[in-house]
Amino acid sequence: MKKISLWILLTSLMLWPLMAQEKGRMPGKTPLALMQDSLAADSTNWQLMLRLADAYQEKNRTKRAQELYERAMQWHVSDTLQRALAKCYYSRGYYRKSIDLCNDLLRKDTIDEDLVLVARCYERMGDVDSTIAYRELIAERDIEDYGNVQSLARIYNQVGMNEMALYYLDLYYNVDSTNLTVNNLRAYILHELRQFDEEIEEYRKLREAGFRDATSLYYAGVANARIGRRKEAFELLDEARERSIIPNGYIYAELSMVCDIVGEYEDGIKHAETAIDLLLPDTSLMYSVYDMKAMNEVAKFKYRDAIESYKRSLDYQKNLTNICQLAYLYGALRDERNEQRYYEQFLKELETVSRPERYASLKQRAERRLRRIKEEQFFRDGVPQQNN
Repeated sequence: MKKISLWILLTSLMLWPLMAQEKGRMPGKTPLALMQDSLAADSTNWQLMLRLADAYQEKNRTKRAQELYERAMQWHVSDTLQRALAKCYYSRGYYRKSIDLCNDLLRKDTIDEDLVLVARCYERMGDVDSTIAYRELIAERDIEDYGNVQSLARIYNQVGMNEMALYYLDLYYNVDSTNLTVNNLRAYILHELRQFDEEIEEYRKLREAGFRDATSLYYAGVANARIGRRKEAFELLDEARERSIIPNGYIYAELSMVCDIVGEYEDGIKHAETAIDLLLPDTSLMYSVYDMKAMNEVAKFKYRDAIESYKRSLDYQKNLTNICQLAYLYGALRDERNEQRYYEQFLKELETVSRPERYASLKQRAERRLRRIKEEQFFRDGVPQQNN
């Protein structure tokens, strides 16, 4: 019995190293190390250099990969080697070297893979014209390359040429109208071109297909708001708010602007306050946010809050309607002095605008109310007061 136990123990001790290495518990020679050993024994084997360089490139050890590709090129020149080295140069930021190698390949044969790499290099170098030229060439050769079409459309969008972006997206759309990522970009470009009806329809189809991210919901909501479909806009923007991972000031701003239409006045005030906190120091939407905040406050009879909001809106943009509205609110609060002050300011500002006829009804209201104030002052005090 003891002999059997001793035999089992000795057998286990002999087999343990093999079992451990098989299970990865004991370090052994890796494929990279084995190839390095083989290359040390045959230092001119360019095929082995290529395989080893590819292995390093796959592991993002690009310095070693570049050295081996360049060393292999000293012994053998082939399209495969050049293309591999060009990709390695690109990954390491040597865009000009990558372009030179690709151009050498393209002189022999036009391969889409090489064209794409050149386009990507020019894009990284900030050469917009060259990027567009190569992206267009790829699109002409293969419009079904949706990645290229998307890149081309985004570049055109960045330089403000959205008509060209839509042109190439439509070319792809005519071949494949079911690619949701392309359709999402196309809907955004339609938004940029203010083609709201078609944009709304495109986003509707995207939502039906399950595409309900915060960004697409936001743009769909804004588009609905722009054509007066405020209820739909409110629903979409509110869902965008809920789905946004990080609170987004632009979503809150647009949402605040449609709350009054659907009667959500308190929410409109809260959303406006949140938008203000999130957007600053960006002031591009501040006038609109404060303006809509004031309208919601008026609807809730919060006149003093509305007065402060209208005043803040005027800090960002002069607006005669809001000046007149301030006068009206002060009148509602029986603050005759400030009511008179803002009606007089309104009439003074009216003299500087190019089309005063647009404010005809407000002018009549201001003049009528000022006459009444002065009459009341005369009967009360004997002498009408003039604000300075």
